[in-house]
Amino acid sequence: MTDVEEDGASVDVLVGALSFFTASLAGVTTSTFLAVGGALLVLRFIARITRKPLSKLRGPKASSLLAGYEYDLFNQKSAGDKEYKWYQEYGTAFRATGAYGVCLNDFKTFAENGSDIDEQEEVLMTADPKALQYILQTSGYRFSRPIEFQRRISRLFDKGVLWAEGEHHKVLNAINPVALLRFKLGDIHQRHRKVLNPAFSAQQLKQFLAIFQESVSHLARKWKEDISQGGLNEKQINIPFWLGRMSLDIIGKSTSLFIFGFSFSHTRFKTLNEPTASFDFDFGALDNKDGVPLRNKFQNLFQDSVQPSKANMIHRTLERYAPSIFRMFPSKENLRHLDFLNETHKIARDIYARKDLVVDNDEKKGGKDILSVLAHANNAEDSRKKLNDSEVLAQVATMLNAGQETISFSTTYLLYELSRHLEDQTRVFREIRNLRDQIGQDTVPSSNDYDSMPYFNAVIKEALRLHSILADVQREALNDDVIPLEFPITTAAGETVNQIPVRKGQRIYMSLGASNR
Repeated sequence: MTDVEEDGASVDVLVGALSFFTASLAGVTTSTFLAVGGALLVLRFIARITRKPLSKLRGPKASSLLAGYEYDLFNQKSAGDKEYKWYQEYGTAFRATGAYGVCLNDFKTFAENGSDIDEQEEVLMTADPKALQYILQTSGYRFSRPIEFQRRISRLFDKGVLWAEGEHHKVLNAINPVALLRFKLGDIHQRHRKVLNPAFSAQQLKQFLAIFQESVSHLARKWKEDISQGGLNEKQINIPFWLGRMSLDIIGKSTSLFIFGFSFSHTRFKTLNEPTASFDFDFGALDNKDGVPLRNKFQNLFQDSVQPSKANMIHRTLERYAPSIFRMFPSKENLRHLDFLNETHKIARDIYARKDLVVDNDEKKGGKDILSVLAHANNAEDSRKKLNDSEVLAQVATMLNAGQETISFSTTYLLYELSRHLEDQTRVFREIRNLRDQIGQDTVPSSNDYDSMPYFNAVIKEALRLHSILADVQREALNDDVIPLEFPITTAAGETVNQIPVRKGQRIYMSLGASNR
């Protein structure tokens, strides 16, 4: 028996003794019963604390008792500034204090069922590769996204494939036991992915190459024009700003190709299916065109999310425990996300209205574009291959919303690293020049041409490794579990452990950036 178990057992004995003593009392005053009852609650609370699986782990103290570790992480000057130091000091796994520092969720759960208190104020932070593999892959469906992240994804992307990954968490908390017995973990997510997989084959993705090439050429022309007109300082260009705009245009053009079967030829679209060609997602971001409301919402989408205030962080945390109440008092961040989703729904409904035409055309051309895939899934009779109307709309909204930040973020850091490593920059340019000499200066490179440049590809992969698109991933244990570690850690008592027990409901913060480094 561990020290924690011994402490918990001794407290339980004391609680039991006090319970027997109070039960044997007769004729005592009400105030006495209240006093003893209060003592029992305190002892029960202490017993719970002594059993906290993370109590032995080392970890930093949060700078804010109310906002907890999340405020520190969201307000770093650069991603990883604080957490990388923590991992160097405490090892690949440690504990961090969550919002409010004390057991807010303990009291909530105790009030609901009076026992088996489940708390989340201590967060397990890990960058251990074996732990990440166990949580995300080996036992992936035993660890769900925290429910508030599901709500956030639903507000941003609707209930599409990204939302479906965590939907089993909601079902597991259902009251109906029959529904739980019939439900297989991950069924919803697997069904969504199975339907969408054909649209993301290597052959389908190669169709986007010309869009990227044209958008990059447009950006280069824009820079040259502005420099020649004196609009920009030739020695200083805001790369993230311009790459963000270019990414919006890529998303718009890619959506047009992906959904309507456009073929892209240098500077303009050629339609393959005239009945569906009238709808075009032209954000006009590089040219700053007017009359594109969705573009403006894109550009301001995370204005209230980056480096949030303590008040905003506290609002997020309170929403975890009382979502129905805080739904009536949404934050600026929530309102901005919902407004953005409503705008994408307008576009999604227009797309969905054309699905029957797409099915007719698809029978002739045998295409695997996203709308063809969704239209066939909507008409499917097999429940394992079917998406209902709302799910189809959600996939379209997801296609529109996902991607813009990832493109601009990754490309910005790729150029940043090349600017800091001139030798690598020279080697990449030399490889590009050699390719140009082989295929001709005026020939547009193919995907095979890009694959033929080993150092060019190595630089891209290294930039993606150093600067993860997702700095962190959060999960919540659906059951009591034991997480293995590849690198043993030292506890506060000086013991060396190679696994960490976690309770049901334990929040886990996984740093992909720290793991990759």
